[in-house]
Amino acid sequence: MQPMKGTPPFWPVALLLVAASVIYSLPLFDNLDWGGRRDWDQFTFRYETPRLALLRDHTLPAWNPYANGGTALLAHPDSPFPSPWYLIVLLFGAPLGLRVQVLVFTALGAVGMAALTARLGASRAGSVAGAIVFMMSAHFSLHIAEGHLEWCVLGLMPWLAWCLLRGEEDRRFVVLAALLLASVMTFGAVYIPAVFLPFFSFWMLFRVIQGGVWRPLLRWGAVVALAGLLSSVKLLPTIHFASVGEREVMADQRTPPRLLLVAMLDPRQGVLYQAHR
Repeated sequence: MQPMKGTPPFWPVALLLVAASVIYSLPLFDNLDWGGRRDWDQFTFRYETPRLALLRDHTLPAWNPYANGGTALLAHPDSPFPSPWYLIVLLFGAPLGLRVQVLVFTALGAVGMAALTARLGASRAGSVAGAIVFMMSAHFSLHIAEGHLEWCVLGLMPWLAWCLLRGEEDRRFVVLAALLLASVMTFGAVYIPAVFLPFFSFWMLFRVIQGGVWRPLLRWGAVVALAGLLSSVKLLPTIHFASVGEREVMADQRTPPRLLLVAMLDPRQGVLYQAHR
């Protein structure tokens, strides 16, 4: 869908959302010498370890000597190196850098959602509302409060969608979409590709059904393939590490299909989850 003609410039909306993101993220910058709750300590450890290897020891962060008597670092699924977004923590250190990272991705996600909805024909007020709901609702903030900092790259989701739409007119945006996806795949955010890949696959499939041509799905396949090549320096060691250290799942730990259906469809999910535990 083409953007509406005669629309006002986008930069005031972007500036407003950046300012809102700064205000929204300000509480994170209180007490920089304090750690956050739950998983904040884990992510501080994950981010500071490659930084020590690079800046103090002047070595490639391939090995982590501080966990489990020594373990893989570059190949570890949770390691944020070598994603380009790791430069934020590399420059500022983990305590400040992680907070700046949250702010950066909040602003990126908000502006990206506004740009995407504007391209789809939403009004300026609708674009602002969509941006605020996407990045400043409980879904994102509760993840951050719990220390699930891998969810920061959720802020790239609207930009990836925007690039896929622009790729219908200009193939250069296919390359840009692949670069964005590769930056996610090297970020140590194992849950986020598990969200992105099925979502965009089904979206492109629906566009195929809608338009009767296979180009959207083929374009998305090209993005995934190119992103896989670009992220292979992280992806291949991670696959090898996971294959040689495969976790054994006991029979009583498996989720039966019946429970999965109940968890997805039954409105009493919270009560059922506590009962299952």
